[in-house]
Amino acid sequence: MPDLRKEISLSTVIALVTLAMAMAGGWTALQTSITGVEAKVGDHDRRLGDIEADSKGARAATSLVLQDIAEIKTDLRYMRQAMERDGSRGK
Repeated sequence: MPDLRKEISLSTVIALVTLAMAMAGGWTALQTSITGVEAKVGDHDRRLGDIEADSKGARAATSLVLQDIAEIKTDLRYMRQAMERDGSRGK
């Protein structure tokens, strides 16, 4: 059985204070790192939201362009039919 003395020496007190200071310093460094990571995550979330918004806008613009192209194709079809009718009348 180990010999347990009820004495506290100066070296024990210094060791405990050093341990407590190291733990406090480590905790502070960890909190600082967590805060930095949270800020980066917040920035990434904001940028992702911006990208999604831009993507929605681009999809809407693409849809409008496709509608315009469909209308142009329809107009060309009617113009071609009108030209064919006019060409057949002139003969």
